[in-house]
Amino acid sequence: MGGSGVNSGNNFGVNRNVGINDVFDIAVAYSQSFNRVDVSVAGRWGTASNDTGIAGSNDPEVWAIGGSVGFAGFTFGGGLCRE
Repeated sequence: MGGSGVNSGNNFGVNRNVGINDVFDIAVAYSQSFNRVDVSVAGRWGTASNDTGIAGSNDPEVWAIGGSVGFAGFTFGGGLCRE
């Protein structure tokens, strides 16, 4: 199967230059206990290329953060995200 120079020649008929592609996502997390207190925090960020051709559509970007604190058998936590 021959390629067009833009798409891979062996892509099973899928046009990889239309739609959402080139997704990149990264996350970090940290957990630690200090005496009898447990602390956890985490965050993530992601983006992709939007090649849908829809007018007014941008490259998607998401992020999220969260955390929790535990003490004496109770854990309290929360988080925020944006899509």
